[in-house]
Amino acid sequence: MKKTIEVVGAILENLKGDIFCAMRPKDKTFPGMWEFPGGKIEEGEEPKKALEREIREELNIDIRVDKLFDEVQKEYEEFVIKLSTYNCTVLDFSEFKLVEHQEFRWMKKELLMTLNWVPTDISTVEKLMFSDRNVKIKNRVIYKEIKGILGTTEIEIEICLRNILLNIISGGEWYQKSLRTQLELREELERFYIDKIVIDELISKVKEEKN
Repeated sequence: MKKTIEVVGAILENLKGDIFCAMRPKDKTFPGMWEFPGGKIEEGEEPKKALEREIREELNIDIRVDKLFDEVQKEYEEFVIKLSTYNCTVLDFSEFKLVEHQEFRWMKKELLMTLNWVPTDISTVEKLMFSDRNVKIKNRVIYKEIKGILGTTEIEIEICLRNILLNIISGGEWYQKSLRTQLELREELERFYIDKIVIDELISKVKEEKN
């Protein structure tokens, strides 16, 4: 059984409604990708206290953790990540500094998906983008195939309001691309030598989801 790692993330919003986004460091998994700041829950630690501690360690600021926004569980090849994100209020930003991350940005909600997010955060990002609108995000379609020594190929297709988000994990490496059309999706799938019958089935499911 794979180990489940419980982590917490902070949704920090400024007075303009922009969201704080942090780029992961070069020496950790998913280097250079974007995430909500936060980290692992230590043994015996309450999630909200863990988040307050992590934000203090990563950003040198104090926050108040408010309500739970989203919970996501994502399975990877060696472990399972369970992420809980909370709406938070910054109590004091005067001593802010990046301790662990490479870069940060305040992003408008509608532009969040222009960043390259870690896989675990993506569904929460979409929920946040459309939380103020009466928009239903379509369910994702999953395809997995064992390819001997190459390991598992996992294809995750997310039907968004304006695009199709393709995530592929193959041979332990992760690839993501935002696509506009089903033709672009087909071309990307062909690049990974996916069987034509499987591609036709996935495209068919995408059509059904978008209708």
